[in-house]
Amino acid sequence: MDKFLQDRLNNNGRSASTTEAVDSAASINQTPTEPVKAHWLGRARRWEYLPIAIVCNVMLRTLAQVKEPNPVIVILSVIIGIVFIIESIRRLHDLGKSGWWIFSFLIPFVWLMTWCKGQSGPNEYGPDPRAPKGGQP
Repeated sequence: MDKFLQDRLNNNGRSASTTEAVDSAASINQTPTEPVKAHWLGRARRWEYLPIAIVCNVMLRTLAQVKEPNPVIVILSVIIGIVFIIESIRRLHDLGKSGWWIFSFLIPFVWLMTWCKGQSGPNEYGPDPRAPKGGQP
């Protein structure tokens, strides 16, 4: 059980103060020297990336066809674009590339490198997503 839930149970259901909640939430699964990492950082396999890339691409192309964009269309486009960029960065991480390589997608056909096989074993961006769960080889 994580520290936040244990604190809640120890307080007999009393609501924790904001600072207590932030302190205990920040300490979950983290040592003092370990940097905080967002859950969306890591590695994405080719078949994890494919459906998201296709759906985002189709949705963005569909929204681009609107003759008179309104604020809702613009906000949806930005959100979908952010999801696509984040997932593309995760795919680049599986290839052992930095997220800054996303700018190479502006060059025609460079994005095809996302279909190359990712690095075997763990790399600086996380464990191998193809590795079996539970640590058995």
